Amino acid sequence: MKKITLIDDSEIIGILIRSIFQNAYQVQVIQNAMVSIKEMERELPDLILLDIMMPDLDGLELLKMIKAHPKLFKIPVIMISAKQDLKTIQMAQNLGADDYITKPFENKKLLEMVNGFLAKN
Repeated sequence: MKKITLIDDSEIIGILIRSIFQNAYQVQVIQNAMVSIKEMERELPDLILLDIMMPDLDGLELLKMIKAHPKLFKIPVIMISAKQDLKTIQMAQNLGADDYITKPFENKKLLEMVNGFLAKN
């Protein structure tokens, strides 16, 4: 079964993501961005869902770290954020985000987006 890692400090988003994908994928939720790299090194995900606004480490900074990491850089990253401004979206794309969806999101749209990426691998 393919694995999705969600990095988001919101417990509610974690519960929602698990409910959306529970029948199709294994979902790992990491609420602390500072430990996420070590967690993903231990068990590589097939796709990463990444929030931007987190208290311990900004998601864009974490995205830079993921894309510079020798084991993680090829893993597709979809940003999930309440930030809807074009500047932030373009910055995420420039840093290597594969896609971007804003909160609140439609479950069906996120599921289709994830399925599209995971069907390629």
